[in-house]
Amino acid sequence: MGRSRGIGALRFRDFRFENGAFRLNGKRIYLRCSHTGNCCPIGLEMPHDPDFLRRDLINQKMMRFNAIRFIAGVPKRYQLDLADEIGLMVYPEAYGGWCLADSPRMKERYNESVLGMIRRDRNHPCITMWACSMRLSKGQSSATPSASCRK
Repeated sequence: MGRSRGIGALRFRDFRFENGAFRLNGKRIYLRCSHTGNCCPIGLEMPHDPDFLRRDLINQKMMRFNAIRFIAGVPKRYQLDLADEIGLMVYPEAYGGWCLADSPRMKERYNESVLGMIRRDRNHPCITMWACSMRLSKGQSSATPSASCRK
């Protein structure tokens, strides 16, 4: 999927799917991935304890996961910094891939969500894949997400 330069534990990485397997820096790896909705038990988006979301990622790493998927919302910036530091691969999904109601501006709103995520986070070496899909409810029109993500 390309090369990235950065600071922390993931100074340089090459992550790709090749010959039927995922490879990180040329070495075959098995993805052990967990996922998070990035929600908190009290306060939903903002934890009552500022260290809560940080500990969540550290606990994932201690349980020997090497990747985490953020569903229906992008990680917070400090979470990406920590993932860079501890060597945890990140698979973010934009809010627009899950939570947009149908509207005449669906394609525009979808593009803003997904491309905004990519522009904001593209320099983090922990990002190994992007979710550029869209789950459509019955009656929703297609926003042609694949064309948006090829940009």
